[in-house]
Order: sequence, then structure tokens, then C-alpha cells
Amino acid sequence: MKKISIIVPIYNTEKYLQRCIESLINQTYQNLEIILVNDGSTDNSEKICAKYKKTDNRIKVFSKVNGGQSSARNLALENITGDYIGFVDSDDWIALDTYEYLMNIIEKNSADIAFIERIKTNGKELKKYNKRPKEVLYENDNILEEYLRYGMKTGNYGLPNYLYNSKLFRNIRFPEGKICEDIVTNYKLMKEAKKLIKSNKICYYYFQDNYSTTRNKFSDKDFDLIYACDELIRLSINENKKIKKMVKEKRDRCDFSLLAKIAYYGVEENEKDYKEEIEIMMRNIRKNYFELIKTNMNFIRKIQLSLFAINYNLIIKIRKYIN
Repeated sequence: MKKISIIVPIYNTEKYLQRCIESLINQTYQNLEIILVNDGSTDNSEKICAKYKKTDNRIKVFSKVNGGQSSARNLALENITGDYIGFVDSDDWIALDTYEYLMNIIEKNSADIAFIERIKTNGKELKKYNKRPKEVLYENDNILEEYLRYGMKTGNYGLPNYLYNSKLFRNIRFPEGKICEDIVTNYKLMKEAKKLIKSNKICYYYFQDNYSTTRNKFSDKDFDLIYACDELIRLSINENKKIKKMVKEKRDRCDFSLLAKIAYYGVEENEKDYKEEIEIMMRNIRKNYFELIKTNMNFIRKIQLSLFAINYNLIIKIRKYIN
């Protein structure tokens, strides 16, 4: 039986960590290596990890100075022994048959990567299952095309939906010191893969609490999204026309995403500090408006896009008035 290494970066999630770990140790697929990386937590996360390590010899615990999710994942990748790699965020959890199902469809299709759907939750396991999951196989260039299509449709470019053959990570690591790190890393992994099997079975529970407005405020780190999109353009330079077009679309939508965050949540410092950047993004939106409006973004987002293109400053004034 093939071994699966599950990587869990942890930073100050004591409130949810037990739920996450319990969903891993109770998997129906038991040949697991559970790697918990405490990324400099200041709460009781490290103690919780230590407690579980004593009771389950499949658990490995590493502690390090806080360096972000990428550095925590990279540390884990240097210490895995599994044939396959899965990722779970420490405030999320998964259905108990997740890895049994993923291994089953990987082996059945001789795939390098398997995918299951996620569902957002506020903490309660929603009883929304597929009675008969639909599985679709993608090969070669179709893998990158499907990855980009799904990401632009859902906004989800993350790794926790997937199970990967560990060989794919031979020369791939996460960019440290960046957010939005999944976009580029996952692109590289899809490029390496020969077969991707996707299922609409819902197994991953993506937890979102009532984030405060302050927590959502725009900061300099949000510009990492532009870095990630520019990196995709560089990586796709030798790909087919369809992939290049999709990557350009992703880059064009990047300006809209960042402006939307500023418009609805404000910035951590002073909006005047970002005046030049906001003007550049507004020009980009107007320049690419007709291309963007024809994409598969949902109707509400298209209305927002149109309002931004007409008078972005008015949206800012409305937000401030509401606040």
C-alpha cells in the first residue's frame, strides 16, 4: 500500500487544530505520514501537536521561527517519505474517506494528480455530498488549460484540493516570503504531470470564520498577486495560444481583484499612499474591459467590473459613507 504524506502548516490555530488533526488520523486510508509544521505559533498550537504525536506514531512535528506558509511547507517537503503528497490547512478539515477515494481514482487512472472539490463552511459539516461523483481525466496540455479554467471560474488555485505524486516535487518548492504562492507552484506541478483526474466529490471543508474588516484590509503583501500573475506569463511563454490567452486573462483580472479589495475593505495605511498604483490598475481595467466582460466571471462580478470602469472613485466614496 502506497504511503501518503500530509503536510499541515500551523500558525496560531489552536481553536481549530484538533478538528483538523482528528480528520486526518481517522482517515479510512491508514498508511499516512502526517507532518505538522508549527510555524512560530504564539498560542497553544505547539502543545496540541505534541499531544497528538505521543498518541499516533504516524505524526511528525517540526517547529520553526515564523516564516510563512511557504517556508513551513518547504520544510515539510524536505522530510517526507511518502509516495504521494496532500496538503491540508490547519483550520480546515476533510471527510474521513478523502484519501481512500483519492488513491482509488489515482490508481484506477494511472494519474499523477487527483482532485476533489471543496466547500466553504463556517464550522459545521454541511451534508452536501455527491451520490455518484463524476470523474474526468485530463492529459498533457489539457491539464494546464483545466487548471486555469477552474481557477478563474472559482478563484481557487490552492493545493489542498489535490493529491500529488511526490516525484512531481523533485525540483519544485514554494516561493518563500510571498502570499498567493499556490498559483505559481500549482502551475508548475500541473506542467510536470501527464495525467490529472478530477472528481466533483466534495471532501474538503474550507473553513471561513467571520473575518474582521481590519483583517481583510489591503496591504503591500497583496501586490504579490501581481508578482504571481507576471510569473505565470513568464512560465507560459512557450505554451499554446489558448494557455497564453488564459494566463493573460488571469493577469488582467488581477487588477480588478486588487481594486475590489481596496474598494470594499479599505487599506491598512492611507489610501493616498496607493494613489499611483490605483490609477495604474484603473487604466488597465478600462483598457482590458471588453476582453474581461466576455470572460466566464459571474454576473455580479461583471456588474462590479463595469462600475469600477465607469467611476471607481464613486465606489470608494460609497464604501466610506457606509462605513
